[in-house]
Amino acid sequence: MGFFDNGNEKQRLANLEALEDKRLRFAELAQKQGFAPEKMLLVSTDRGGVIGLAPGQIVFGPDYGGEGEFTLEEIGADRLRSEKFYVPGEGMGGIFGMGKKGQLGFVVYADRGGFETEIPLVVNRNSCLLTSKAKNPLLSVKRRRGNANVVWDLPPIERGDLKKLRKIVSELLGITIEE
Repeated sequence: MGFFDNGNEKQRLANLEALEDKRLRFAELAQKQGFAPEKMLLVSTDRGGVIGLAPGQIVFGPDYGGEGEFTLEEIGADRLRSEKFYVPGEGMGGIFGMGKKGQLGFVVYADRGGFETEIPLVVNRNSCLLTSKAKNPLLSVKRRRGNANVVWDLPPIERGDLKKLRKIVSELLGITIEE
């Protein structure tokens, strides 16, 4: 009986394998349908999923360990809105493990026919990656090595990235993001 030989570890590996199977099915379908945007912004969700922002289209992925499949939806600017996001730091602002770091950024809300999906782009909360057509880990039809989640490729959002991210999201989705 090994150190990692327990029910939680088996479930974690099963969740990762299921998520990768879903991603592969989506990538193959996207390839058949000719969906290959020149640029795509991949954004992590609070529950371990990934959302892909492309011009006029959004890929919604299932949460880590969640139900559902990756879906591609055409969403025009009229179904999107954004809001500034700010949470002040507490205590020592996370220094030496004391207090909590603050959060700064913006959130895009996508109206998906009666319910909204939150797409956070917030420092100290989530991560994102601007991909090209040639190097898109979400749309690659090759199986990832081992048990990997696309979200693990996304670097954390830094405070200095926000201005650039506002511009990228505005260009991809056709909406204005306030500073």
